[in-house]
Amino acid sequence: MKEMGVHAIGYVSAINEEDLKKIDTAEYAGTSLIGKLGVEAAYEAQLHGQPGFREILVNAAGRPVERAGEYAPQLRTKAPVAGEDLVLGMDARVQKVAEEALQGKRGAVVALDPKTGDVIAPGEHAVSTPTIYVRGPDRARVHRALDGHRRAGS
Repeated sequence: MKEMGVHAIGYVSAINEEDLKKIDTAEYAGTSLIGKLGVEAAYEAQLHGQPGFREILVNAAGRPVERAGEYAPQLRTKAPVAGEDLVLGMDARVQKVAEEALQGKRGAVVALDPKTGDVIAPGEHAVSTPTIYVRGPDRARVHRALDGHRRAGS
């Protein structure tokens, strides 16, 4: 069941040339991953966080050394900042039922909580592995429930 909802939640993958054109590379220092689909892509800026660093002094062999002498450089440290938490309204039980109902069929289900308006199940036929969204045909990347334009009840 770990693949459940992958079309809505999305996935992260290696930063590619196209991504490099859109991001501040300094903000991605120390990581090679970025949100590619679904919630992971839509909320990338909030989920990503900020990189940190620690400067160290090394000798000619590349081993860290203690600062010595009055001319030792001032070494800086910046703590990383974790990305924000994101709470989804998805309900795993309803999601499972929606995906099972669509097994072997083409289509989508969107279940809403009438009290809150939360999307509790953006159901689509479950895929066997998230890599279909990476390597599969372009039409596999379309999330019918979220990207399609249909009349209510159709």
